[in-house]
Amino acid sequence: MVVDDQCVVSEGFVKQIYPGTEAARLGFPVGDPNGDYLLVFRTLVVMPVDRDGLIEGEDIYLSGPASTTKLPPSDLPEEYARSRQARSG
Repeated sequence: MVVDDQCVVSEGFVKQIYPGTEAARLGFPVGDPNGDYLLVFRTLVVMPVDRDGLIEGEDIYLSGPASTTKLPPSDLPEEYARSRQARSG
């Protein structure tokens, strides 16, 4: 993380679970659009700071996926599985 008078910059890896359809829509390679995937990708976030020291917004830059792993239902966190089930009806 870098902080100065004009911006805050953060970079690192993000791990996030996505439904296959959403991961595909974002351009990640998925074999099963009905599956759930753990995506790992590198991010760089630049947040401009105003004169009062408040963050005004953010620009996010993503690399391609560092890894894309299909998760079996047994590996899904309970809350994610419940919300996924509720969305699919």
